[in-house]
Amino acid sequence: MLLIKGATLIDGAGRAAMTESAIVIEGDRIKWVGRQADVDASWHFEQTIDASGRYIIPGMIDAHTHICWDGRVRTDQVHLHSPYEAVLVSIQQIARILNTGVTGVRDVGGDRHVDIFIKKAINAGELIGPRLMVSGRWLCRTGGHVYWLGVEVDGVEEMRKGVREQIKAGADMIKIMVTGGLATPGANIHLVQLTDEEIRTATDEARRFGMITAAHCHALAGIKAAVRNGVYTIEHGLWT
Repeated sequence: MLLIKGATLIDGAGRAAMTESAIVIEGDRIKWVGRQADVDASWHFEQTIDASGRYIIPGMIDAHTHICWDGRVRTDQVHLHSPYEAVLVSIQQIARILNTGVTGVRDVGGDRHVDIFIKKAINAGELIGPRLMVSGRWLCRTGGHVYWLGVEVDGVEEMRKGVREQIKAGADMIKIMVTGGLATPGANIHLVQLTDEEIRTATDEARRFGMITAAHCHALAGIKAAVRNGVYTIEHGLWT
């Protein structure tokens, strides 16, 4: 077993911070948490870490990111990477993310399903990284927001097929582009890019498979359209 002792523990549940705390880990599970003075004297520890003067908090969650982008190139250049570069960037990103204390990540759109590939590798123990909730490729209208990385769909049947394709690939949720955005040159961020019927088809189809739908939305009209048609989460929502 592993003992981490002496840190100030903030458990995230609203209780007061615990000084001189102790955390006992057995295998890959936390076995016991309490005060250092209350550690069972019969326990044998293979390793003890003195964390005095430090703080321990639960792992943080990044609710919106794209692990295939690291900021070194513009959004409209990402798809010019080879698949191998996209995988390499994603592996580097998950290492950085985990090292900052983030243990849960919601990836809302990736390059060529790299997010799904990385998640499967983490779950199989082939990579060390945070827990990932992934959406695969987002769905947008023809010429819609960041269309070069998404799946372009027009009409309810293409939307339905697009949702099913992401589910087939291994997505955990569905991402749709309801409005334009700053990453698409010349886009009108106030324009609703999907019809009510297309949005409703996406949310209904996702729900049939027990999944939520996330919507990229800027401006009030897009947010209202998304909410009206069953979208579960609004991404961005920066302008009214």
